[in-house]
Amino acid sequence: DWSLVRATDGQSGWVLTRRLRMAIPDEVAQYAEGHRIVSYFSLGSVRDGDQQKDTWLWTTVGDGTRPWDFDSFRVFVWSPRRHRYETEYIERKVIGYSPVEIQQVRFSGGKGKNAPAGEEYAGFSVCVEKKDGQRYRRQYAVLNTVVRFAGEQPCEAPPPVEFGNLAAAPPPAAPAAIQTPRESFSQRVQKRLKGWFGR
Repeated sequence: DWSLVRATDGQSGWVLTRRLRMAIPDEVAQYAEGHRIVSYFSLGSVRDGDQQKDTWLWTTVGDGTRPWDFDSFRVFVWSPRRHRYETEYIERKVIGYSPVEIQQVRFSGGKGKNAPAGEEYAGFSVCVEKKDGQRYRRQYAVLNTVVRFAGEQPCEAPPPVEFGNLAAAPPPAAPAAIQTPRESFSQRVQKRLKGWFGR
């Protein structure tokens, strides 16, 4: 697999995916369970004494080649009581597509038509394909260290990456037929004599 990456200085290019290593802290990366971390994001932080610990969101994919970008996403929060990272939210066996977006999310604790409009919270959204074959951008609000589903709407597939106007390029020229040189009369006679006398 190849990944298209862009550096902080704006340069971009293709790299072998197996050569990429995510810089997420080891105390979180240890929970990957053999899956490849595709993307990760900080969703904020909490204090534990003199330390500041990020809340992490990551997406992962299992082994094999698939037409989607990730099959699981997970949020890790730091527990000041236990002094370790714990899973706050996880979804497995999803068909997920990039990009994952970090955004403000409107969330209301109430349900139904008469529920208040809610307030905006830090959050994120992921684009997943549901059983009906349609893609939906699902939004999640992060309330301190708690993750709550905040709604969904259809999401469009990103346009395919173009590599120039291939239709305008002239078709490649057909390879020229290889011509063997024609034998002279004396060469043909010599060949025939060798065939008769076995030499």
